[in-house]
Amino acid sequence: MTEKLLLAEQKELLKSIKSAHKELVTKTRYYLDKSLLEQHINNSHDFENAYFKATLINAFYSTHMGADLVYQAARHIANIHNQNLIKQIIQKNSIDEDDLNNINIFCHKKLSRDKLNENREDYNPYSFFTKYLAIHDRIVNKKEESKLPIYDTLVEKVIKSSDLVAGRFNLRNYSSLFKTLNIIGEYYGGFSSIDNILWTLGRFIFQNKQKKEDQILIFKRRLSSGSISELVKEIILMK
Repeated sequence: MTEKLLLAEQKELLKSIKSAHKELVTKTRYYLDKSLLEQHINNSHDFENAYFKATLINAFYSTHMGADLVYQAARHIANIHNQNLIKQIIQKNSIDEDDLNNINIFCHKKLSRDKLNENREDYNPYSFFTKYLAIHDRIVNKKEESKLPIYDTLVEKVIKSSDLVAGRFNLRNYSSLFKTLNIIGEYYGGFSSIDNILWTLGRFIFQNKQKKEDQILIFKRRLSSGSISELVKEIILMK
């Protein structure tokens, strides 16, 4: 199969998965979660606002931070320098290299898991901070697509297992995350669409009962096969 035909099938597959994801989020709690966030998200990041919104995002997006870590994350967000940074980023129409570097520094804040236990390593809620920024950017600006990407481990696994991007990349560096997902976005849509599509696909591949290795092989075969409809059906029916 030629590279051109394979790319066409990949695009068809991911367009179908996007449709499957839309059905998923309109028939489950995700639809209500999105609605509640849209009611409460604003571009104010003082401590009380940040703590309340961080608590919602942590619960709705399953970032698995306990209450103490959410509290510490909110304090980091509410730092006056970070408040100004977030507001400025959200208000901008486009993102430059300086912005990416500043966001990377903001997102790599380490929080203490347990101050009473010296054996507990500090925790960096990188994924949570990227979600906080992207959700605010999309909702405050009333856009379907955020100009800021989200880091998600499932999305990263899909990208690494499917050869969607050539070369080396490190998605835990925000500049690399932005540029890598931007390459994928040339074919499959903006950052919010990419996150939705690849997260849905990641659930199918990595949270299925079959062995992960088997799922990756099946995924690669189906990208270059004609069994797209069967794959999408399984995604729709997955729990």
